[in-house]
Amino acid sequence: MPDPWTAERVSDPEDEMHPWGLNSSAAGLPPVGIPPKAQHPQQLGPHSPKMPNGRAYSPATKKPIPLEVWASVVDLSKGRDKVLKIIQYTLRTYLYVLGLIAGVRPLTKFFTANQKRIKLATSGLSLTRKCLLLFNPLRPMIALASPEPTSARAFLGHLIDLVGALSDEVFCLSKLGLVSKRKGVVADRWANRVWFYSTVTGLYNLWTQQGTRRTESEKKADALQRQKYLCDLVFVSYDIFKVSWMKEPVQCCVGLIAAIISTSQVYNKQYTALLKR
Repeated sequence: MPDPWTAERVSDPEDEMHPWGLNSSAAGLPPVGIPPKAQHPQQLGPHSPKMPNGRAYSPATKKPIPLEVWASVVDLSKGRDKVLKIIQYTLRTYLYVLGLIAGVRPLTKFFTANQKRIKLATSGLSLTRKCLLLFNPLRPMIALASPEPTSARAFLGHLIDLVGALSDEVFCLSKLGLVSKRKGVVADRWANRVWFYSTVTGLYNLWTQQGTRRTESEKKADALQRQKYLCDLVFVSYDIFKVSWMKEPVQCCVGLIAAIISTSQVYNKQYTALLKR
């Protein structure tokens, strides 16, 4: 059975962040023959600065400061989850390095006490992230209950998302003590299966899009998403297939990389949304 604190899943579907007449001499007009500047707006060339979505900056665009973008990121439950995931896997990597050092020489009292505190913090961060994503089944439920016609493939996708979201809910409730541990173990197993399926289908969809006409920014976004899917696939495969060889270092590495990629994706979306205000 996988460690319940290491089972990191894509428990939410793609959470789209939806953003937002004068006198010539008295008025100071230019001399005759020289058109006013308003008639010659600044032209955006091919080498103009680009926004994260690939579009060129407009002269009137007000560039948001990073602190403002981060505030917008943590306002979202998904953004806060990804930021906490970076912290969690950074601490897990730190614990793994401490374990390697302890195998060579005894740790000092400071690092021994620090190791215990970091373990508690890592477990607490994992539960906090799961609580942030509670009620995710509402989104696939709405999609399934929608009166609009949908294809069989889309219906099946929403149904699988609902199974994964409900499994995550039961697993989280079991960690809170509201559901028995046995049900939590079963829910954890099903949630991992759904995560594995979603990751494989995501990679397949990206592969099928390679033959279509894509912009340069879309190609970069696809490459980034492909790296995240590969990291998720490696992570969940350890739990699905009960692999124990190099489990902790590999999961720490791919988990941290996936967290950084996910956070950068949310950051870019919020950055673009702030530019459109």
